[in-house]
Amino acid sequence: MGRAKNKLIEEQERGWSSVGDKYVCAECFEDEAIRRFIREHAMKRRCTYCGRVNRGKPIAAHMEEVMQLIADGIFSEWEDAMNSLGWDSSEGGWQGEVVDTWELLEYTGLIIHEDSLREDILNALGMDTEWCRKDPCGETEDEGLYFDVFL
Repeated sequence: MGRAKNKLIEEQERGWSSVGDKYVCAECFEDEAIRRFIREHAMKRRCTYCGRVNRGKPIAAHMEEVMQLIADGIFSEWEDAMNSLGWDSSEGGWQGEVVDTWELLEYTGLIIHEDSLREDILNALGMDTEWCRKDPCGETEDEGLYFDVFL
């Protein structure tokens, strides 16, 4: 197989598309876990997204690694609606609650300070993807904890 086909297969298996050879600094995110990950994996002195530069130590991690962290978090609770929900056009479409990729980032609380970074993340996850919670008919962790009060 050719390199392009192998890359396509890899992207399909992991569930998100490559963002290319870019580097992101911790200042581009609000989430402390992502910021810590970036600081621990920093390898470049310049951020591709905000342009921040540090002449001393590296401040930016490879975006592919950061994207994997973000995807792992999202995929732990969300999935493509095609994998879980039924579709009935006579009933208005998906038979459950779905969100688009933009809304998904809002639901997950992922605050991103740079527009170009947000665009790369949206494109990597798939702008046309409609998402639903994993096991949409089951209870969420919050609901499970809520009902523990009654036991």
